[in-house]
Amino acid sequence: MTLIKHFITIFLIMALFEQLTAQEKYNYGVKIGSCFSKQNWENTLLNELSSKKQFKFGVSCSITGEIIVFPKLSLNIGAGYAQKGFKEDYADEKFKNENISLLNNNLTLHNLTGDIGIKFYPFNKINSIFTFTSLRNEFLIDYKDILFEQNGTQYGYHKKTVDDFNKYYLSGIIGIGWNINEFCYLNIEYNVSLTEISGSEYQKIKDKCIVLSLGITINLKKKH
Repeated sequence: MTLIKHFITIFLIMALFEQLTAQEKYNYGVKIGSCFSKQNWENTLLNELSSKKQFKFGVSCSITGEIIVFPKLSLNIGAGYAQKGFKEDYADEKFKNENISLLNNNLTLHNLTGDIGIKFYPFNKINSIFTFTSLRNEFLIDYKDILFEQNGTQYGYHKKTVDDFNKYYLSGIIGIGWNINEFCYLNIEYNVSLTEISGSEYQKIKDKCIVLSLGITINLKKKH
């Protein structure tokens, strides 16, 4: 059922993008950025099993579209890729007294994303700030676990938990940006999950992410 929801969402975003390109006032472009993400794991049965993970570095990129509704307000859509997950330094401590080698202490989630939201321009100037908020659909397509090796065999540290992750979930975005000129802009955004990531009824997992990105407008239609 969640897979059907995902395809419906992607279809609606594509349909909206097609309508966007038919409008007189629209912009479209690309955006690429650095993603700093982490997760909080809460065990509802045993609190000692709960943990707050550390931030890890990743990348994000997307194709963006903007319909200029009013001089200071626009509708924004996007489709892309986000590399999320977390870092877990203390995993190394658990293996120090055992015949186990830690190969990687980052868990990386590979997500496809689809965004729809609004952007507000408080000033009618080219090089000025703007604010935005969006609803994001995320679809987990693959992951790379924290890996350790014992007697020549590699194991995934969180494999059982991540295999039970919901493949589809919603998240929210708020952010602020600065138009460097007519064609380039900088963004900083905060992204947090709104629906449950974990597939287990005994565990609640929340996803948090900060993204710094550079956007380039390919075609330019004036906002005013």
